[in-house]
Amino acid sequence: MNAYEGDKKLKASATPGSLQRHIEAVQLAVLDLASQHGFDLYGAIIPLIEDKSSRDFGRFDHTPDPITEASVRVYSEYVQGRYWGGVAAKPFEEASRYREREGHLTRFLKIAEVEGLDGFVVRQPDPPLQTNGSLTAAFQLPEPFVVETERHGADTFLIVRKQG
Repeated sequence: MNAYEGDKKLKASATPGSLQRHIEAVQLAVLDLASQHGFDLYGAIIPLIEDKSSRDFGRFDHTPDPITEASVRVYSEYVQGRYWGGVAAKPFEEASRYREREGHLTRFLKIAEVEGLDGFVVRQPDPPLQTNGSLTAAFQLPEPFVVETERHGADTFLIVRKQG
């Protein structure tokens, strides 16, 4: 996790891969062990999940989630794929200011390739984000990431994706 989110480097002996696949492998191993020993894992876990769900109901409603942002929900009506989305951009906002307050873009740039993400979606406000130069520079994108503009229906989207 620290290799993706933190400041630690992946160990030379470690194989880079999707965090999702690593977690899935652990879950399958636990299910297999429970089955081998005749333990009803689901019977034991469901009450725990229900207890925690009722306790935590609404607790995380104000935490932005890059998978469920409105920009991704609207964009996904037009284009299929695995996308993350940014928080809503403000009319007349400087693109560089948007980049400063949008923390998910930094995470996306670190893990997009490993997690198989197709792009990062920013729904353009009306009037659109402002910049004195290129959006690639304003968003401080490393190579080989680029910003592409797409128009679908009445909406305009900026898509950050890996070129090539």
